[in-house]
Amino acid sequence: MDFVTPLVEAVACLLRCLTPHVAHVGGLENNLNSLRFATEELRDLSEDVKNRIELAEQQQVVRTRKQVEGWLQRAGVVEQQASQILQRGEREVQSKCFWGWCPRNYCSRFRVGGKVERMLVKVKEERSKGLFEVVADELPYPVVEERPLENTVGLDLMFLDAWKCINEDTVGILGLYGLGGVGKTTLLTKINNEFINQRHDFKLVIWVAMAKQVSVEDVQEVIHNRVNLKDLNWHRKGQDEKAATIYKFLRGKKFVLLLDDVRERLDLLQVGIPVPNHGKNEGKIVFTTRSQEACSQMEAQKRVKVTCLAQCEARTLFNAKVGEETLNSHPEIRRLARSVAQECGGLPLALITIGRAMSGKKDPREWRRAVQILRDSPSKFIGMRDHVFPVLRFSYDSLNDETCKKCFLYCSLFPEDYDIPKENLVEHWIGEGLIKESDDINEARNQGFDFIEVLKCACLLETDKSGDHVKMHDVIRDMALWIGCGEGNQWKNKIVVEQQTNKIDAARVVKWTEAERIAAFGTSTISSSPNCPNLLTLLIRDCNLVKFPSLFFQNMPTIRVLDLSNNKGLSELPVEITLLATLQYLDLSNTKIEKLPAEFRNLMQMRHLLLDFTKDLALIPREVIGRFSHLRVLSMNYACSDDFLDATIEDNVLSDGREPLLQELEQSKNLQHLCVTLTTLNSVTKLISSEKLRRSTRQLHLKRCKGLIDIIVPFSFMEQMVNLERVEIRNCRSLNLISVQGFPSQNAYGFQCLHSVTITDSQMVEMNWLIHVPALESLHLQGCKLLEVLLSDSHVLSEYEEDQRVFSKLTTITLFDLPRLGALCPRALPFPLLERMRVTLCPSLRKLPFNSSSARNRLEEITGWPSWCGICQEDPCILWRLKMTMHHGCSQPPLMSSTPPQLHS
Repeated sequence: MDFVTPLVEAVACLLRCLTPHVAHVGGLENNLNSLRFATEELRDLSEDVKNRIELAEQQQVVRTRKQVEGWLQRAGVVEQQASQILQRGEREVQSKCFWGWCPRNYCSRFRVGGKVERMLVKVKEERSKGLFEVVADELPYPVVEERPLENTVGLDLMFLDAWKCINEDTVGILGLYGLGGVGKTTLLTKINNEFINQRHDFKLVIWVAMAKQVSVEDVQEVIHNRVNLKDLNWHRKGQDEKAATIYKFLRGKKFVLLLDDVRERLDLLQVGIPVPNHGKNEGKIVFTTRSQEACSQMEAQKRVKVTCLAQCEARTLFNAKVGEETLNSHPEIRRLARSVAQECGGLPLALITIGRAMSGKKDPREWRRAVQILRDSPSKFIGMRDHVFPVLRFSYDSLNDETCKKCFLYCSLFPEDYDIPKENLVEHWIGEGLIKESDDINEARNQGFDFIEVLKCACLLETDKSGDHVKMHDVIRDMALWIGCGEGNQWKNKIVVEQQTNKIDAARVVKWTEAERIAAFGTSTISSSPNCPNLLTLLIRDCNLVKFPSLFFQNMPTIRVLDLSNNKGLSELPVEITLLATLQYLDLSNTKIEKLPAEFRNLMQMRHLLLDFTKDLALIPREVIGRFSHLRVLSMNYACSDDFLDATIEDNVLSDGREPLLQELEQSKNLQHLCVTLTTLNSVTKLISSEKLRRSTRQLHLKRCKGLIDIIVPFSFMEQMVNLERVEIRNCRSLNLISVQGFPSQNAYGFQCLHSVTITDSQMVEMNWLIHVPALESLHLQGCKLLEVLLSDSHVLSEYEEDQRVFSKLTTITLFDLPRLGALCPRALPFPLLERMRVTLCPSLRKLPFNSSSARNRLEEITGWPSWCGICQEDPCILWRLKMTMHHGCSQPPLMSSTPPQLHS
C-alpha cells in the first residue's frame, strides 16, 4: 500500500500537466469558432464607432475623443492579429493525421491552441473597452461657416469698400443698401466667405437670414443653434432670459453678425447682442436692406450702396448665363444679346433670369422677338412676372402710405432714363389730386417732397448729382407699369406710354380709350382725335408737335392734368381746349404760344398755370387770370435766356391794354406761389409794395430793368416774403445797391427760404444784404465790374458770426468776370457745407476766406483759370485738402501735402 499513494499522486500530477495540452489540442476547433465570433463582434463594434464618428463629423460641430481614436487603432491591430491566428488554426484543424494526435504535428497544434486561447481573451477584453457612450466631444462652434457662392461679377469695388469699413475701428455697424435683385445677398455672402480666406482676429461670424416676419425669438434661435450654447433649460426660458444668455456669451468677444435683408429695425439688445461700442465692445454688425431708412433705424455708422452693374459687367454676367454655345451659334446672336442685356439696366436679377431664359435659343428670330417684348411689354417675358417683379415688388408693398404708392406708380409715365424734375413731379401729383391741397399749398408740396424722399430711401427712385431730378431704374419702371395696369389681369391699357413714337395714328389712339393716364414723348404728329372718358392726366411733352388735330380735346370730360411743355413748335392751341372744365393743371412752358384764347376764362377749376419760357407770349386777354378763382400757382419765368423778347408784364402781356396783369394777380384770393420776371421799375415797385404779391412770390427774376438804381427792402417786407426761394437779377446795369432797412437785430432771420441768388451785370460794389439770407445754398455772380467785396461790414459780420449763420448752408459759389473783386469777406468763415467753388476771370481775388477748419470734409474742388493760379501758392490751407482744377493749359498746381501747413489766425 505504501507504493500506491506515490503512484496516485504522480498520475494526478501527470494529468494536471497533460490537461492544458489536451485542451489546447483537443479544444482547438471550438476555440477557433469562439475567436472567429469574438473577432467579428470586435469588427462590428469598430464599424459602429466609426459610423458614429462620421455622423458627428458631418454635423461639423464635433471633435473625436483621443480615447476613441486610440481604441480604434488598438482594435484594428488586435483584429489583424486575430485574423492571422485564425488562418493558422484553420490549417492545423484541417490536418487528419491520427485526428490531430500524431506526434509529428502535436507540438504545432499545441502551440497554436495556446495562441488561440490567449487571443480570444485579448479580443474579448478589447471589445469590452469599446463600449463607448460618447465617441466625440462637441466643439463650441466653428469661427465661420462657408456659404455657397458662384463667381461674382462687378462686386469687387463695393466689396473692397465694405471690407475696408469692417476693418475700421470707428465703424461698428455697416449697412449695405440697394434695390431688390441688385446683389446685396451675394455681396454679404462674399464678405462671409472672406473671413475664411483672410487672416483676422474675429472669434465668431454669425449669419442670420431675416425672414419677412422675423422676430426677436427667431434671431435668438439662430444664434443659439449657431454657437451650440450648453443650456438644458433654453427652451423653457423667456425672451429676456435668452437675451441675457446670449449677451453673456458674446460680451467681450470679437464677433461679426451678418444680417441679410433687414426690413425694419431689429433691437439688438432685445436679442442679446452687445451693441458695438468703440473700445469696449469690438463686435461688428453688417446688414443688407432695400431701405435707406433701415440704415438710419439700425444706426449704421457707414453705408455702402450696392449699385447695378456697369454695361461691360452686365454683358459679362448675361453672357455667362446664356452660354458660349448659344452665343456662337449664329453671327447675329451676340449683337442681339447686347441689346437684350441692355434692357435689364444692369440689374443682376434681371440679367440672370433673362439670360437663363435665352440659353439654348439659337434662332436670331427668337432674340429679335425678345428685344421687342422687353421694350414693349416686359411683363410678358418668361420669368419677369414670376421671378423678377415679385422681388422688386416687396419694396413697393412695404410703402406704408397708399398715396405714396399711387405717386410711385405715376412716375412710370415718364420714359426710360428720363430725368424727372422734382418740382414738376410734385406739381403733377398735386394737380391730379393724388396729394390733397389744403389751405396752404406749401403743406401739399412738402408732403410731395417727403414722398420723393421715401421712394428714394426705398431705392424705388434715384436722384442725380444736383438733387433736382429723380429717375426710375428701367426694370423698376417696368414693374410699376405692370402693377399700374393690373398686373396683367385687368385694366390692360389703364396707363399708356408712347415713347419715341414719331407718329400717333388712329390705331394707336384706340388704345387710349380705357386709359386714365397717357404720356407721349418725342412725337411729331398726331393724326387722330381720341375718346378718353376716364382720362385724368395727359402728358404730350418734349415733342415736335406743331398743332393738334381738330376736336382733339373734345372727349376728355374728367381730365385734370395737361402737360404740353417743351413742344417748341407749338404756337397755337385749339379752341376746344377751353372746354376742359375739370382741368386743374396746365403746363405750356417752353412752347411758342403767342396768346391765350379769351375762352380760357372758362377753365374755372384752374389751380396751376405754368407759362415758363414762353418767349413769344404777347397777349393774355383781360380778366382771364382774374377769373381763375382757384388759382394757386402761376409761373411765368421769362428771364432765363438772353434771347427772350424785351417784353414787360405791364406793357406787352396785358389784359387788353388797360389793366396790368399784376393788378389782376393782386385781386386773386387763392394765389400762393408766383414765379415772375419783371422788366420795368414800375412793375418792381408794384410787386414790392403789394403785401399779397410779396407773400405769394416764390421766384423773382428782374431783367433789364432800366432806371432801377437801388432796391430798398424794409425788414417788415422781408419777413412777409416767406415763400421766396430764388432771386435772379440779370442785366440791370444801373442797379448799384440792394439794402435792408429797419433790421431789428442779428437774431432776426430775414429771407428764411431764399436759397438761390444769381446777379449779373450790375453796378454794385458790395452785397452786405446777403448776410440776411441764412438759407442761401447757391450763389452765382457774373459781370459785376465794380464789385470789390461781398460782405464789407466787419461789425455786422462779427455779430452774425456768433450763431454761425452767414453762408452756413452755402454749397456752390460761382464767380465769373469780377475784375475788382478782392475778397469775399474780411475774415475767415466756416463754410460748413461748401462743396464747389468756381472762379473765372477774377484777377484781383488772391485770398479766400478759409482757414484750417473751413469747408472741412465737404469741399470737393476749386476750379480756376490761369490768371488765378497764384492763389495756389498764397493760400496753403487750400492745398493740403483740396483738388485744384485749372483751365486752358495752366501749369500743374503744387502737390498736396499729406499734413496741414502751419496756419495763422
